[in-house]
Amino acid sequence: MVRKLISLTLALSLALGLGTTALAADVADLFPPINEYNGYADVSDSAWYADAAQVCYETGLMTGTSATTFSPNTTMNITQAASLAVRVYDVLHGGDGVIESPEGTPWYTGSIALTRELAQAAGRVDLLSRLNHLSDMATRSEFFGFMSLAVGEELLTPINTITTLPDTDDPYILALYNAGIMSGMDAYGSFSGSLTLRRSEAATMVARIIRPELRQTFTPTPLPLVCQAARVLPTTVYFQADKTVTAQEYLTQAQAIILELEEGCAAAGMEFNWLNTVGEQTFLAYVKAETLSRLGLPADAKGTDAFSQLDLQVFYSRLLDLSGTVTA
Repeated sequence: MVRKLISLTLALSLALGLGTTALAADVADLFPPINEYNGYADVSDSAWYADAAQVCYETGLMTGTSATTFSPNTTMNITQAASLAVRVYDVLHGGDGVIESPEGTPWYTGSIALTRELAQAAGRVDLLSRLNHLSDMATRSEFFGFMSLAVGEELLTPINTITTLPDTDDPYILALYNAGIMSGMDAYGSFSGSLTLRRSEAATMVARIIRPELRQTFTPTPLPLVCQAARVLPTTVYFQADKTVTAQEYLTQAQAIILELEEGCAAAGMEFNWLNTVGEQTFLAYVKAETLSRLGLPADAKGTDAFSQLDLQVFYSRLLDLSGTVTA
């Protein structure tokens, strides 16, 4: 594949020693409108992704599923997600966003070849593996992985000051949040990387990258410390039988019982240890049983898959690290 020369705009920026802010500010110039947008029948003017659908159509990066429909809720597969990312990459590196494929091959051959080359150079074994399954639905995490090959942090000028996210510690994802390109799936800023990717979501991210004026300031609602320690959302269901018990309810009750044991140990002049006993039960077994009891759950209550991932000892260690105390 013929590699294209770096764009004149980027070359001049580098030659003049312009900083990352200048590159981010000038990115819109690299993606001028080339198509006249007449709207889609399934995209209302009030839709949260309306501007994104228009920008992506005007720049030719992402058109509709027909002449009149955008299909905002349709999920994207690996081929589509990777191809969109490398169109952006191509423009940023002097191209027109059109990745040619050898005659007689599928339309995406050139795009996937370029994606594979970029993933190999970046050492992204996970993305290389997914490129062997082009018809699979892409997850949000995979799409943003492909985008990381195309868009470096020089275009991600921070406008937010977010230091942690509920469900990922990926520095590139955090950079996208701080650049105002992403705000998550809820008030806590959850990334939800395992969910499939909708066309509306992909278009919105791309539009905010190439049109900085569309980026959004965002301050996530802080997670309760118990949920930060367990790395789980407060609303996550831990038990659902005769009654529903959320992660926040369970963890708050467990923390209260641990505090009681801590105070008992202090009064007796001994250190807290999970192997200490209450009657014939270790502290660990007692906390588990007593938490269920106080929540009105039977001793043999079966938790959800989310609950099965909870390790009380690890949870409490993280809680102490976060707070330095045992208080909420």
